[in-house]
Amino acid sequence: EQRLFTQLQQRFQVDLASAKAEFERAGTVARTAQDAAATAEFMRRQYPNAVQCPRCSAGPVIPENCYDLQAHHGEHAQGGRGRISNACPACQFFSRERGDWVRWNGQMR
Repeated sequence: EQRLFTQLQQRFQVDLASAKAEFERAGTVARTAQDAAATAEFMRRQYPNAVQCPRCSAGPVIPENCYDLQAHHGEHAQGGRGRISNACPACQFFSRERGDWVRWNGQMR
């Protein structure tokens, strides 16, 4: 009887550990999805003019100050921080017209 109880108790502990791990994993997935949704909502509110690439849908891209994207494309950034790129960071799509980019759909890509 004691041996049977010990075996059942061990099996219960294994099942309990497995259920606990699954619960924690599901909680992490849910928190990750909530964090992504909160980040996207923050970005939509903070950058209402955000756009996305019309070719690969990467976004958000935050266009600032100038509608002629060719004007500063490739220039050295102030303070020696590299070069200005107005191309899509994912697929390198480029258009000098800001209007060729599409309004961001709210999905982080």
